[in-house]
Amino acid sequence: MNNALIEPSGGGLYRKGRKALSRAREASNDEAFHEARKQSKYLVLALETLEGANIHLPGTAIKRGKSIEDVLGLDHDLALIHSRLMKLLPVSTTMALSQQVQRKRVKLQSHAFQLGEKLYRRKSRAFVNRLSIS
Repeated sequence: MNNALIEPSGGGLYRKGRKALSRAREASNDEAFHEARKQSKYLVLALETLEGANIHLPGTAIKRGKSIEDVLGLDHDLALIHSRLMKLLPVSTTMALSQQVQRKRVKLQSHAFQLGEKLYRRKSRAFVNRLSIS
């Protein structure tokens, strides 16, 4: 199936999401995780549009995409809150806070990677080929 929403100009939202999550794993910085979240959100929006146009989607693609979006959203919020608290709190309390925040973020990021391995396990062409008109 040739689908311009999923594979525009050879780029593809699925491929971009797959690459963004891979970059986040490699770079492990806030910007990379935020980009992975945005790409997941774009994919979900496109898939929801396709679903509304009677295109059959593979299994739990939307659900997994939304879960990645949610988990990385929590991670992003936690990073922002941590950054702001570090500026406000005395140095004596920031070490324990940083350790606690880092543990929580590692769990969230690990969960996002697990979800991503399931959602993005196929190459983009194989994913698009699984779409079918209902």
